[in-house]
Amino acid sequence: MAHRHLKLLSIKGPKLISQIINDDGLVNELFKFMYRLKTDKIKADKNPAGLLLTVLGLKTPAKSSYSTPPLP
Repeated sequence: MAHRHLKLLSIKGPKLISQIINDDGLVNELFKFMYRLKTDKIKADKNPAGLLLTVLGLKTPAKSSYSTPPLP
């Protein structure tokens, strides 16, 4: 089932797939993520795979192109 979820999210890298599949904690987080995604408890506007990898701690969040000015 975990392989199916990763394929659905278009996660194809063999190293990344084996890292997720071989770690019970990451597999559990994958299932939680998929449940929350399908039940609209979380929203992935552009890239659900990127959001999953961020949630799993395998990727740092993308920086926004919008920058805030420094506080005085």
